[in-house]
Amino acid sequence: MVLRKHFEQLKTPQSWQSPLAVIAHIDLDAFYAQCLQVRGGYDPTEPLGCRQWNALIAINYPARKYGLKRGVSCDEARALCPSIHLPHVATFKKGETTWAFHESPDANNYKVSLDFFRLESRKIFELFKKHFAQIEKAGIDEAFIDLGPEVYTQVCCSEKYKQTLLSDSDEIEITHDELIDIGAELVKVVRLHIHEELKYTCSAGISFNKQISKLASGYNKPFNQTTVTRDSMNEFLSNFEITDVWGWGGKIGKEVVQKLPADINKVEGEKYDQFAYIRTLTLDSLVSSLDDDFQLATSLYKTVRGNYTSEVKSRTIIKSMNAVKDFRKLTHLKNMGDVIDWLKVFSADLTLRIQNLRDDLQTTIVPKTVVVKHSGSGVRSKQKPLNVNGFSVDEIGQQILLQSTEIAKELISFPCGYLAVEITGLYEQPKEQLNFKRADPKKRSYDELLDSKSPTTPTKVKFNNMKPSNDGTLKLFFDENKHAKETEESKDGQDTDNYFQCTECGKQIILSEMFDHEDWHFAKRIRNQELVEVADKSNKSPCKLNYSHNTSDSTKNPQNTTPNVEVKAEAPSKKGNQRSILEFYKK
Repeated sequence: MVLRKHFEQLKTPQSWQSPLAVIAHIDLDAFYAQCLQVRGGYDPTEPLGCRQWNALIAINYPARKYGLKRGVSCDEARALCPSIHLPHVATFKKGETTWAFHESPDANNYKVSLDFFRLESRKIFELFKKHFAQIEKAGIDEAFIDLGPEVYTQVCCSEKYKQTLLSDSDEIEITHDELIDIGAELVKVVRLHIHEELKYTCSAGISFNKQISKLASGYNKPFNQTTVTRDSMNEFLSNFEITDVWGWGGKIGKEVVQKLPADINKVEGEKYDQFAYIRTLTLDSLVSSLDDDFQLATSLYKTVRGNYTSEVKSRTIIKSMNAVKDFRKLTHLKNMGDVIDWLKVFSADLTLRIQNLRDDLQTTIVPKTVVVKHSGSGVRSKQKPLNVNGFSVDEIGQQILLQSTEIAKELISFPCGYLAVEITGLYEQPKEQLNFKRADPKKRSYDELLDSKSPTTPTKVKFNNMKPSNDGTLKLFFDENKHAKETEESKDGQDTDNYFQCTECGKQIILSEMFDHEDWHFAKRIRNQELVEVADKSNKSPCKLNYSHNTSDSTKNPQNTTPNVEVKAEAPSKKGNQRSILEFYKK
């Protein structure tokens, strides 16, 4: 029996606050590797690695059986698994403004593009939207879903609950476990839909808050789902440590654990239930141990009891985007002509992403400011307002290029080892202003921005309307310019008032800067790999999930032979459950 008012709350935007909340986390399985597997038509049961130059940045589950891990070289991968497929990620070729899947790209003449993965992600999220109303994009390959409205509708349409719903009682005859099971069935349907239509597999966790659901989604990968009810929560959490929980990873989680009183009952070599121990500590003792940080102590107190709730935010607008390029010593920019060639590509990249953001949110997004950053004799940056007279992406792109070029002429010294363009202050343009256009100020042509000393005379960039091409990419139409080059990718973040804990460096990052932060790590890893290549050239027990409901789709997935009746899963290592591919890019 549950209170009717709590059930009725499920149909509202505040359903996540109901004691009967049903929250799901859906995570694509080895997403980057899957994208290349689906694109290339490879058998999903065969080992495959996603190649970046001579290293693997993602590995599918069949390849992991050979002991392969992310970061190994292609030669190591072939030695351990001779039959492995190693398709390369998409790249920009030097001098071109669109990415492609090139045959033999090299680090000196090509640049990685993540656009293909974003386009595939977008297809998947479109299917999510067909099934669910409240979706929060947690990354390129994962989403939180508030199932409250859909579960409410299912119950109201069911003959099983008709009599209790029509009664005058303040209570209705249904349990929270039943609601979670209904949510699990809804998630299974969408997972199968994604697999049948797009050929992608994903795993899911269904529970009553975001933290538990995220842990559950990685518990029984690939192509499975796990539900965790309140009654089974404590046993489920006994398989993890607090640092495995979303929001408690990295440095902050380790520091918290170190500050807690030692557990005198802990026995080395035996399974240890850290959550159970922390639940024995009072809130006052946690506050005292955590340097009187009441907010942190309260969050920990709620987390270990499964009571930490947070909203599934369906629609967010990021505050900034950037495009960056880090140059190795031999490729430092030597003159303004080279800089302008890169600014053209950056402007085109940012323009494309503004258009993508508009398409995703179905609204008009406009940036206020452009910032140019560079490192030559020190790191310097400068910004200018964007004088956008209209709201077309063409005009925005032209203004990004014009203003960033003006800044560059004033700012940059040579040699230049790092160049970035950032647009900030992104906002949603009110509809009543969309038809209003200010009088055009005197415009400066692109050629007027060029110094007569520039070694090249770039032609004027033309931002035409961008439409999807046959291969799914959005072509950027430039006047012919052999000097245009590729750009560093930067993911779009989410605009919230909260922070996330980076699991790679442990820093607290504003959520609106999350994806730029992740791309920083991505660029850093690639750069480190390139430096290694340059240097080379110059010289777990099974755990039955008896306490939770699991759905196996082995009949749909030839690589999964787990029976439907009794699912077994590898017990998570101390590093936590299966990490999202995003964690590979986190700063």
